[in-house]
Amino acid sequence: MLERVNPAAGVVEAVDEGTSVLVTGADTLDSLAVRLGVLGYDFTVTEPAEPVTYPREPAGRYARSTSPPAGSASGDGRSSPAASSR
Repeated sequence: MLERVNPAAGVVEAVDEGTSVLVTGADTLDSLAVRLGVLGYDFTVTEPAEPVTYPREPAGRYARSTSPPAGSASGDGRSSPAASSR
């Protein structure tokens, strides 16, 4: 993980051979969720309390974005380059 985290973005502390702790922060929980998501690693938020549950919201949004709309017969594996919001 150390090679993927700019020192200005946080401090990576090795726990063992396969586990690290990233001590970081962000201006908003959205920014923090995006930063953690793009690292490309599984992660567990340990503290403080609000960010521990916060990733569930964008995770649900991402999951819904890859599901065909209700009643859609799609499922041919093709994706559209367009995005929409509700």
